[in-house]
Amino acid sequence: VQVLAADIGESRYNGLNIGVQKRFSHGLQYQANYTYSKFIDNEVSRNELAAYPGTSTYTDYYHPQNRFGLSGNDVRNRLIVNVLYDLPFGRGKLVDVQSPWLNEVVNGWTIAGLSEIHSGTALSVIDATDNTGTYADGVRPNLTGKPNDLSNSRSRSEKINEWFDTSAFTQNPQFTFGNAPRTFGRGPRLVTTDASLIKKVSLNEAGALELRVEALNVFNHANLGNPGTTFGSPNFGVISTLQSGSVASRTLQLAAHFTF
Repeated sequence: VQVLAADIGESRYNGLNIGVQKRFSHGLQYQANYTYSKFIDNEVSRNELAAYPGTSTYTDYYHPQNRFGLSGNDVRNRLIVNVLYDLPFGRGKLVDVQSPWLNEVVNGWTIAGLSEIHSGTALSVIDATDNTGTYADGVRPNLTGKPNDLSNSRSRSEKINEWFDTSAFTQNPQFTFGNAPRTFGRGPRLVTTDASLIKKVSLNEAGALELRVEALNVFNHANLGNPGTTFGSPNFGVISTLQSGSVASRTLQLAAHFTF
């Protein structure tokens, strides 16, 4: 028998969800959904957006409440919008085209898009040096300053090289637990948009061909990953990756769908 995860930990989630939807009519449909939420826990799950460093055990088993903080899956604000629109060109449409040949060219075009914007996940610091003398996992340094006080007007390169004020953390003395909380500040947000251009071609009364051009991350926006949060590491405070699961650069793909 293998234990995949210990049966420990607590979590609390509260959220507000607001949605707007227009069902397909007159060639247009769209949907927008916004979620405001707060998710806290004192243990990490097997899969988390934040990818907190450390392990899934308590640093101080006598005071597990000290591990409470924002979950690695806490996304405070999330907005998702999708839209589909049949272009109004062709016979019998807003821009009426009588020529059979021209109608074959301009009729049957559809554009679609999907956008997501969400706030960054919380950050969690651990210490590369264990001064507790307890051989505990996920030990933390002392918090002696304000790590989130760096100016938002800094250049992109400055933010990448020092996302938060690394001088706000100091080494805890020997045989003590660091007083840094489990979480502080947030990493970069995610902004991404996918788009599609679709052409439907009627072959006969029973068959049709659908040609698609799809662009993932159509605006070629790089979504930065979280900075390093291991105190004592050369990469402490430095962003060196992109967000997991995001499309690194614009990706184009072609597809054909035949229906009969």
